[in-house]
This record gives sequence, structure tokens and C-alpha cells, in this order.
Amino acid sequence: MDAIHTEGFDAALTLTDHIEHLPDRKRRELARIIEILFAEVEGFQASKLSEKKSAGRILKVILYGSYARGDWVEDRLSGYRSDYDLLIVVNTKAFADEHDLWQGIDEQLLK
Repeated sequence: MDAIHTEGFDAALTLTDHIEHLPDRKRRELARIIEILFAEVEGFQASKLSEKKSAGRILKVILYGSYARGDWVEDRLSGYRSDYDLLIVVNTKAFADEHDLWQGIDEQLLK
């Protein structure tokens, strides 16, 4: 398992496989996804007055599925593209249950 520590974040990007098998464009896409993820969490926490509400932390981001295995699909004819399968490991169940946060992250990633 590789751990890539991202400057400015209190978490590691942990991958179930090495990402050297991914093209540069895919590595840049993953980096942008991680950037959006942490920016959204930071903004969410800044809006919370309660210390308990702002104490949530991302501990790991795990890439799994077709991109981790190296068998993703990009079919130019049909337009089908494999999606990224990410498991976000957090420090508390309450943080995992912050539906507004995760819905906001989902919306930002779809943009």
C-alpha cells in the first residue's frame, strides 16, 4: 500500500495499488478530486461553531476498483468511462453522517 502525504492536509492518500500504472491525466484527476474533497471539508468545518461539529477529520482516502486494479474503461465510441471508486475513512461516525457535507462534495465533484 502506498501512502502519499499531501502538504497542508492532516491525512494520507492511501491507495490499494501503486498509481504509477495510471496515465498522468488520471493522476492529475485524482489529485484534483482530493483537492476538492479537502477544500469542501475545510469550508464545512469553518462554518461550524461547535467544536464537536468541526472536529471531523479525514484519515485516509483509499482508491479501489478498476483504477486501482488497472482495468478501467474509456470507450470513446459509447462515451462510457469507469468512475473512480474512493473510500473516505473518517475519525467519527458523526462526521460520516454529515449528509450536507457529503452531498456538497458530490455536487462539486460532478461539476
